[in-house]
Amino acid sequence: MWRRSSLAATIWLNVPRFVVVIFTACALFVRLASAQSVGTADNGQIESRTTLDEVVVTAERKQSNLQQTPLSVSAISSDALRSQQQTNLESLSQNVPNLDIGRNAGDAHVFIRGVGYDQISPGGETRVALYTDGMYESRSQAAFVGFYDVDRVEVLRGPQGTLYGRNAVAGAINIITRDPTQTVGGYFSGTAGSYGLVGSEGAIGGPLTDDLSGRVAFHTVDRQGYGVNIQTGEQVDDEHTRSVRAKFKYEPSSSLTVRLNWDLTKENDHNGGYRYITSASYIVPPTVPLAQSLGYISPSKPHDAAGFGPMFRLDTYGVSAQVDWRLNDATKLTSLTGYRHLTSSTDSTNDDSTAGLSKQFLNERSSQFSQELRLSQTFGTFADLLAGGYYFRENNFASNKVPIAGVAFGIPTLDLYQAYQAVGSVLTKAYAGFAQVNFHLTDQAGLTIGGRYSHEEKSVAEGAQFDTTRLYNPTNAFIPNIGSDQQTESESSTNPVFTLDYKFTKHLYGYATYSTGFKSGGFNIGGLQPPFKAEKITNHEIGLKSDLFDRKLRLNVSAFYYDYKNLQVNITEGLNLVTRNAASSRVKGLEAELTAVPVEDLRLTLSASYLDAKYLDFKTADPSRLYLGPLNLAGNRLDYAPKYKIDGLVGYTFHAPIGAITPQLNVTWTDTVYFSQFNLPQVSQPAWTNVNAYVNYVAQNSRWSVNGYVKNLTNKTYVVGDTVASSLFGYPVVGQAGPPRTYGVQVTKTF
Repeated sequence: MWRRSSLAATIWLNVPRFVVVIFTACALFVRLASAQSVGTADNGQIESRTTLDEVVVTAERKQSNLQQTPLSVSAISSDALRSQQQTNLESLSQNVPNLDIGRNAGDAHVFIRGVGYDQISPGGETRVALYTDGMYESRSQAAFVGFYDVDRVEVLRGPQGTLYGRNAVAGAINIITRDPTQTVGGYFSGTAGSYGLVGSEGAIGGPLTDDLSGRVAFHTVDRQGYGVNIQTGEQVDDEHTRSVRAKFKYEPSSSLTVRLNWDLTKENDHNGGYRYITSASYIVPPTVPLAQSLGYISPSKPHDAAGFGPMFRLDTYGVSAQVDWRLNDATKLTSLTGYRHLTSSTDSTNDDSTAGLSKQFLNERSSQFSQELRLSQTFGTFADLLAGGYYFRENNFASNKVPIAGVAFGIPTLDLYQAYQAVGSVLTKAYAGFAQVNFHLTDQAGLTIGGRYSHEEKSVAEGAQFDTTRLYNPTNAFIPNIGSDQQTESESSTNPVFTLDYKFTKHLYGYATYSTGFKSGGFNIGGLQPPFKAEKITNHEIGLKSDLFDRKLRLNVSAFYYDYKNLQVNITEGLNLVTRNAASSRVKGLEAELTAVPVEDLRLTLSASYLDAKYLDFKTADPSRLYLGPLNLAGNRLDYAPKYKIDGLVGYTFHAPIGAITPQLNVTWTDTVYFSQFNLPQVSQPAWTNVNAYVNYVAQNSRWSVNGYVKNLTNKTYVVGDTVASSLFGYPVVGQAGPPRTYGVQVTKTF
């Protein structure tokens, strides 16, 4: 076995020297590269197939060159999304360093650098802020909405507390869709593939008047299931979604631009829920799931289901208005107003067996309003200022109903009783003021100073019941016999950022950052517990960005260290879901992204990440092993934090009279992922390799394109999230598996 841990530890213990070596080596490398090839990038003679294009991002709320933006950010273009069939955030996770996305029941678990959303009860808040066209999406289920008519996706790694604010302690993901233009144009795509996949996507836009333009886009997916319910024969893990978006852009003058957005997504299929993964063999003595002890069975295939469900429904829509008013060449005001509504429900079972020991109904309903005002001011060539204020209000209702068979709590019958139910709503009000100044100290050196003051107030009204006296009936009244509660808590936080950046050469850029972020405390709906504390991250980060050999090779590297306090950890105690604060943890790591065009038409990409994310001080009992007493989890890895991840892609373009043909091969290796703070092998995904193959064709006139793909070429079975179910069912490990091998063809006509 490779001695990876000792090697990584040696590197990290010498990080200061290691970083100096990187800076020095890259500087020497650039000077050597510049001396060997004379100024192709300087004289503007850039051929698209032989050099790397400049990438423009808006990660700092303004347009900037990716290679001169002092952030660890990955930008994925619409062409890359289409050619590699990256149709949603889940498919994107394998190709971005330290980005991991899983699924548990009806929630999306998005992690950046080992920090993210791992809550298993409804109503929780994310640690990765998701934005679509500048609008914050508060609910994790928004990550399930597919990409369509997207211009690019930006993944910002590290705390973004100053410009992005609440719940961006891990980072932020920006989805930027295409704007309307004054030129008529659009496209249509049709997709057919395995498991009966039929998909469509398209957009059309153009001028409505001299000042007004519009664009309408849509997206549909219909796919049969990856598995079946072994009792009912019904397909499961299928997908049926419909999405539509309308955008309008009004420009009555060169100084005023108004953008109006509206979108709607609906999903209704047999996705989500829990599937039986394995028994809790780690318990002493080993525990047999209750259903199996009674002579019933659970599915042997990870995509199959048994018992009730699953059924998943998602309905979300929103509207936003952005006004940009340029007062003069140096001053611009921006107002962004938005409203979003989301409802989701997941109907499934906790035991996933033919015994039908339980049903589970998870429901969530959220309405949010936000208003942001920003002032952009340029002070000549000396400094740029971005300042503003933000208001956010959300009313979020969540319920978790679990009828349970009497045999689970000592009554000799498989009839379902009302059993467990938790219901509640949380009202959140958040206010913030922020400012960031970029000082241009010299032609080479820059200094960024910023800060954000945030205040949040949350109020909860909740109740919980456990009823073994009434047989289950959906019309039965909710009786909170465990208890009910109403609480209010408020918190404030000030989050600064300091960044020093330096241009060593025209094509070598470095930065060092100190920043902080916070995720407010709050309530676990139905937990009937005191409010848990806010968690805070302090980030120390350095990075280098370089374009080498006349922009034939692009290498970006970063190293970071997090001091992570009061991490909010979720634990199942019986049927009750509670949140505890781990006293402290730390995260440190390295990540690198390389893109190269060594010869004409050959393109290589490689990304690699090393992540050491551990608890430093956390003592708690494992509900499935209470006989061990309180456990010291210091040294255990955080959830969804693989130590290593390596992703590579190679593609070569062949030119023929009919057009360009580009085969591509993508290989991703991901180290072991734990899904429990107890680091149990049964609640993890061992290291695995995923292989994808693509063939892309573009006609000579660029009007037609064909994209063929095979994903998970080796048909590897892997888990994207799991958890230990209740003691009432014998602690079975339940979760969800990633997609099996799939293949298909997409044909696109652009006009």
